[in-house]
Amino acid sequence: EAVRVRTIGHVAVSPDGRLAAFSLSGHYFGFPVVPRFGDDNNVRVVDVRTGEIRQATSGTAAKVRPVFAPDGQSLAYESEGDLW
Repeated sequence: EAVRVRTIGHVAVSPDGRLAAFSLSGHYFGFPVVPRFGDDNNVRVVDVRTGEIRQATSGTAAKVRPVFAPDGQSLAYESEGDLW
């Protein structure tokens, strides 16, 4: 589709700076929206040294605003009006 574009949305960096978690957002006719693109709704984590990207969540509900725990071992995000 010419009017649907996926871009990096919310980003969080782990306390040690080694990982970055991100969600995707979309734009329809220039307006930012939370995506509804199936697997694109999931949070991904990238190792900033290697560039390896792993999907951290699953399901089709939109997941946004990832944040790392202070110890960097877990990740929280917002989905369907709740924190996970």
